[in-house]
Amino acid sequence: MINASIFVPSITLCVGNYWIIQTFGKFSVEPGKPNYCNPVLYWYSVGVTLGGYILIALIVIVALLCGCCLCACCVCSACCAKLFNTQTSGKKRKSRRRPQRV
Repeated sequence: MINASIFVPSITLCVGNYWIIQTFGKFSVEPGKPNYCNPVLYWYSVGVTLGGYILIALIVIVALLCGCCLCACCVCSACCAKLFNTQTSGKKRKSRRRPQRV
């Protein structure tokens, strides 16, 4: 079953975007006409919609960059561990100190 907390806002977003884009340039700014729409309200809704899409794009870009950096760090640490022959499992290695001379 589809979760309503995701389904309802998604449908509302799609219908709202369709309405905003469909009415671009087709509404009247004179009160009393059949297709009257307050221009301030219309342009506010356009701005909020575009701002939302820009925010979503920035979140996706940041998430992808963080994922790439995390992947690169993991690969780099694995390569360095193999290169310098160190253990990455957390086990302690025996120390190879020389006995001190008295």
